[in-house]
Amino acid sequence: MSSVIESELTDSSSVRRFRSASTATVSSCPTISNKNKLQKPHRKSSSLPAETVEYLKAWMMSPEHVAHPYPTEQEKSQIMADTGIELKQLTNWFVNNRKR
Repeated sequence: MSSVIESELTDSSSVRRFRSASTATVSSCPTISNKNKLQKPHRKSSSLPAETVEYLKAWMMSPEHVAHPYPTEQEKSQIMADTGIELKQLTNWFVNNRKR
């Protein structure tokens, strides 16, 4: 049986098939830089405008909300209308800032 494997390994057509199959999988892998580190795709900067952050901090630290900084659905709608941010951004901002 080992002679069959050896003959298949030395057969140039099977080597070519193996090489073309291995290079096909490499091309679908993430890009590798010269330093052999994976390059992450660039993400859009997602920091909120300073005025929006000030508004959210003021809401969170106001005397009526500081003890319980969880806006109701109605308050979320008002904040989104006032600041122009989306619900996901608003929710993430509150989650991150309650931790800090």
